[in-house]
Order: sequence, then C-alpha cells, then structure tokens
Amino acid sequence: MTYAFAGASLIALAAAGLLAQTAARPPAFEVASIKPSDGVAQPRMVVRQGRVDFSNVSLKDIVVQAYKLEAYQVKAPGWMAGKRFNITATIPVDAAREQTPAMLRTLLEDRFKLKVHRETKEESVYGLVVAKGGPKLKKAAEAGDAKPGPGGPGPQPGPGTAIMKMSGPATVHVEMRRATMLSFSRFLTGRLNRPVLDRTGIAGEYDIDFDASIMETNKPDVAPEGSNGSPMAPPPPPPSMAIGTAIRQLGLSLESRKAPVEWLVVDSAEKAPTEN
Repeated sequence: MTYAFAGASLIALAAAGLLAQTAARPPAFEVASIKPSDGVAQPRMVVRQGRVDFSNVSLKDIVVQAYKLEAYQVKAPGWMAGKRFNITATIPVDAAREQTPAMLRTLLEDRFKLKVHRETKEESVYGLVVAKGGPKLKKAAEAGDAKPGPGGPGPQPGPGTAIMKMSGPATVHVEMRRATMLSFSRFLTGRLNRPVLDRTGIAGEYDIDFDASIMETNKPDVAPEGSNGSPMAPPPPPPSMAIGTAIRQLGLSLESRKAPVEWLVVDSAEKAPTEN
C-alpha cells in the first residue's frame, strides 16, 4: 500500500508539472507570415474574424501595439521605425481577441528575438486641462445625425481619428469625430512630441474642429503650471496660431508639468525575422 501510494504521488506530481508548463506557455498565433513591405501601401493594422492583417507597418509600430503603449513611450533604434513589414496571422479558435497583444509579443520574441525592459522616469509633460471660462466642446452627433466627414460619403474614419487638411497657406484644419479627451490627448501627443496627459475630468464623446499653424505645432504656447489653463498675461492669438493657442477655442489649455512616464526600452532585435 505504501509503494502504491508513493507511485500515485509521483504521477500526480508529474501531471502537476505538465500542467504548470502548459499554463506558462505564452499565447501564440496558430500560424504567422512575415514578409518585407515594398513601402508603397498605406500603413494598416486590422484585427478581425480571427485574423491579424498588418500592411506596411514598422517594427516599432508592432512593438507599440504588442505592449499597448503610445509611440513616444518606446525607445528603440532608429532602424525599427524605418524597417517595414506585412504580417498576416491566424488567431487560434479558442483564444480571445484580447490576447492579440500577448500573441504579438510572442511573435516579436520568437521571430525578431526582441528583448526589452521597462523604466519609469519623471519627465516633462503637458497636462490637458479646462481653461478659465469652462469647456466649449460640442457633443458628438448621433450616428443617424452624423454628416459626411472630410472624406465625403461612404465609410468615415473611426471614433477619435484625426483628419487634417490644409485650410490656408500655412494653416491646417483638424477634425475629430466622437473623440474622447483621452483620444484627443493622444493626438496632441503625436503633434507636440511630448506626452499630453488628460487632466480635464471630462467624460463623453465630442466632435472637435480647430485650425492651427502647421509650422508651429511644436510651439504649444502652454500655460504655466497651476494657472488653471489661463496664462498670467495671455498674448493675442497670432494669425497662424500655435496649437496650444488654437485649442483655447475649445475651452481647453495645456500646462507644463512633471509626471512619471513609463518607457519601454528595446535592448536588442533582429532586423530580419526568422523563417516561418
């Protein structure tokens, strides 16, 4: 009886070890194809119906999606923003769509030998705040009431997508439909090359329109910290407005401040993926 019990215990331990290995196995695509892009097509990232379809995306773009970060948070070698690929992959039928980022991480580690580490540092950022006088935002139109956007009839850009078009010799018109303050902050981050954090406390979706100088989007004309969005001596808006001045039309403002920012640092990666 003692010997039989010991044997059963060994079998149980072996089964437990096998289960632990299975549980620790990272999510992965059923099959994935990675090919160099000719750089002609517009970059596109689509995940639907159990399939991932990325066209003309940089390796840095994929890292951003895999780790669910903003582009500014990824510190990577310059070639990672220029090297472009087409990726098609099949999501296993028993996997949830929410596991796609984890599968992308596995793909990057297996095929590009990607190695990264995380850092958190206090950095200079902008806070998006409500300006003195309150917000002047327009609630988003209901789907049935929405008018064709800048692209004309047919499918329109998704919620929170910014469309930019020239409205003068040196002025760009910005349109966003069904934008949240988070998506608006992300748009501003991309234009100002510095993190913009949503500190408005405003919920809901809004239709946003404003004009700004294409030459001065890196000159945000920010309010000093703690001024509640109202500079001590605001200058009159110039004919071609810096983006910080422009968004005051919306009853919003930018403040310079310090805040902890998480970074993902790429330690190493291969320029060409291993074979399928």
